[in-house]
Amino acid sequence: MISYREGRMFLKPDKVNTAPADPKAAAAAATAGVKAEFRRWTLADGKTFNAALQDKKDAESQAVFRFQDGKIAPLAYDKLSDTDLDIVKKWSKLRDDLAKNPEFRTLTVKELLELRNYQSFDYRPSGNHILIDGKVKEHKATFLIDTGAHGCVLHIDYAKSAGLEIGPMDQLIYGIGGTAPAALTQVPEMRIGEAVIQNREVLSADLFKDSGAVGGKGEYDALFGADFLRELDAVISYKEARMFLRPEISDKPDAKPGEEAKKPAGPTAPSKPAAGPAPAPADKKPAADAEKKTAETKETEKK
Repeated sequence: MISYREGRMFLKPDKVNTAPADPKAAAAAATAGVKAEFRRWTLADGKTFNAALQDKKDAESQAVFRFQDGKIAPLAYDKLSDTDLDIVKKWSKLRDDLAKNPEFRTLTVKELLELRNYQSFDYRPSGNHILIDGKVKEHKATFLIDTGAHGCVLHIDYAKSAGLEIGPMDQLIYGIGGTAPAALTQVPEMRIGEAVIQNREVLSADLFKDSGAVGGKGEYDALFGADFLRELDAVISYKEARMFLRPEISDKPDAKPGEEAKKPAGPTAPSKPAAGPAPAPADKKPAADAEKKTAETKETEKK
């Protein structure tokens, strides 16, 4: 799974080996991630004790332990060994409670993220590609989710058919095959599900020039790149073949106040000086007249 919000990729190492056929072994494997409640802790002076970490008070630099006889006792952070102090600092009561809940451990990524107002989409795998349906203005579009692309790029023929405002082909895009000419293109609205991106400047190029695609058209109309994936807090789950976006932080009119997505400045392109005549030189006559009057005043005062 890939999370653009957190800039992280998640893997499940326990899936590397084949699942055990024995039901008892399978049940044990399913609960392997739940850590034993009681463990041996080591103090800074080398002494040890058995207890369960029940809570912590970071503001007071204290960990709260529960012993096997039921007694509760706080312990200052500086009393713990460095290794165990690191465990305490990384420990979360909420995460610990959830991890011990069998029902929580069976939730899918879809169920977890939809609790946080994500919208999910089934994507269509095509080879190693991820394809998602959406719209540009009112025109249907198929987006290739390109995690390696910096920004969004439309296929030039699609941009023309959608009636978009396209500039001259004076930009460049870079890929594995080298460079290709591109044009700055104004997009009034782009939509995937309920997530909306409005009034952006992207690039258009011939995405299938060297692909040998029949008629110069491939199986997608645009590359949906990392800039918009980050902006919409995208999550991609390969296990569930789903992509998740957060419509509430998009440009949709009912986005929550203060949560509107930050809009990128647009595709990186060489800046060009504004066209137009050079400013006229400043008129020096008024300054000369002022100097003349000052000289005449001084001459009068001398007389």
